[in-house]
Amino acid sequence: MLRRLIGENVDLVWRPGSDLWPVKIDPSQIDQILANLCVNARDAIAGVGKLIVETGNSSLGEEYCRTRGLCTRGVCAKNLLPVYPQLKCLFMSGYTSEVIAQHGILDEGVQFIQKPFSKKDLAIKVRMVLEKS
Repeated sequence: MLRRLIGENVDLVWRPGSDLWPVKIDPSQIDQILANLCVNARDAIAGVGKLIVETGNSSLGEEYCRTRGLCTRGVCAKNLLPVYPQLKCLFMSGYTSEVIAQHGILDEGVQFIQKPFSKKDLAIKVRMVLEKS
């Protein structure tokens, strides 16, 4: 599928890592992510080029975040809520449990939606969060 998306002028190279850590993923989301990356790469390549998809283990710890400034430790919403108490925030499944819950119980005031959900369910939940005072 990816080769058809990128066309004949872009060489696709697949480099799977070894001894990878287990992860919980939604296969359809990974498909969509890879498709979007391939289309973006294809559009950015003028003429002939190469797209390399490589997997490996990586951990974004404090040192990584501090030296690159590309991420923040913890969840941005948790950092923003004390500064902007009126900020509306909706978490969805995929966050580590300690980020939004203690002992399996959602922290007070945390709004949450479980995947998978329909567009209608998401719209209803977003409306509920926005209207909640």
